[in-house]
Amino acid sequence: INEASGLMVSGDPKAWSIGPNKAGNLVAIKPITDQEPN
Repeated sequence: INEASGLMVSGDPKAWSIGPNKAGNLVAIKPITDQEPN
């Protein structure tokens, strides 16, 4: 998992969603159940 670039390529594809990464200019794949403060 590279949080800087927002790259994550493991787990069930159906359990992941795409959203902005910490830089806000790329996409990150994260668990749908993940609850980040921001």
